[in-house]
Amino acid sequence: MHKSLRRYGFRLIALGASIILFLLISVPDTVCAENVPAPPDMIISSTVKILEKGDDAIFVVERRFVVTDQTVIWDLDGKAIDLFELFIPCEAEIKFKLRSYQDPLCLEIKVKSLY
Repeated sequence: MHKSLRRYGFRLIALGASIILFLLISVPDTVCAENVPAPPDMIISSTVKILEKGDDAIFVVERRFVVTDQTVIWDLDGKAIDLFELFIPCEAEIKFKLRSYQDPLCLEIKVKSLY
């Protein structure tokens, strides 16, 4: 009887592991974090090093942040400037909005220091 309990115990463990593995594999893609849409009004603030800029964007590491005419950019003196006047590389506090399936939208850039 002792051997049969051990054998059934191993079978129960194997069955439980199989069920867990099945549930992990069968989770639909809509539950994965990367497919969850960003909250529409979520504004994030972060201090970053801006490495590059383009005509309508800044680049932090390898991430592109869209800059529009509504984006407010402040230089070291607290003066509002345009994107082409922004010196790079620089450290800046950026406020941005996440957008589903698009690059984040930069709302404000405050230059903290130049490199």
